[in-house]
Amino acid sequence: MERTIEQRYAIKFCVRLGKTAIETLAWLKEAYGDDTLSRAQVCRWYSDFAKGRETVEDIQRSGRPSTSTTEQNVARVKNLLDQGGPAPSLRQIAENLNLPKSTVHKIVKERLSKKKGSSAAPKRGTKANSGGTVPQKVSPEGPKASKKPKRPRRK
Repeated sequence: MERTIEQRYAIKFCVRLGKTAIETLAWLKEAYGDDTLSRAQVCRWYSDFAKGRETVEDIQRSGRPSTSTTEQNVARVKNLLDQGGPAPSLRQIAENLNLPKSTVHKIVKERLSKKKGSSAAPKRGTKANSGGTVPQKVSPEGPKASKKPKRPRRK
């Protein structure tokens, strides 16, 4: 975020110097390399500053702020997952912490970087989840297609 604000100041400066948007983009690429804002962002900010905008900060937008994916809730989910024993399911975590299941999923996937296979919820049909039954392999064509074809009888 700091780099973005810094580049906005640079764009504003270039506008005051009378540089074009393309010249400004070239200067930013030279100074910031791969961390440069996209061409579209540079042109948008350039246009805004050319029209008289003074602030480089984002304008407050209307809408409901995110309240459930807070650092406190991330820590609560992490503490629950770090306890010994089998990992609870996403639904169990949500019920235990009184959070929406979608929020718990988002925290586990995005904030805690848990990947498939190491997620909080065991896969369906595994011993950890269903009391000992493990599903048999089924081919995409259906359960009958996974059986070996019968050999013809000898006469």
